[in-house]
Amino acid sequence: MNRLASKEEEYRISRKLAEYIDMLETYLIEMDERVASLETMLGLRGLEPPQY
Repeated sequence: MNRLASKEEEYRISRKLAEYIDMLETYLIEMDERVASLETMLGLRGLEPPQY
């Protein structure tokens, strides 16, 4: 593989990884919001977790 093709492949892979990272961040934010919503509905928002 010549140098230019190698750089193009590297760029393509890094773009794909950036897309996956963005998707994961979005998913984690959505899950965090859902957990916060459930905690609020259950009256658990702001409570400290039990200490065992």
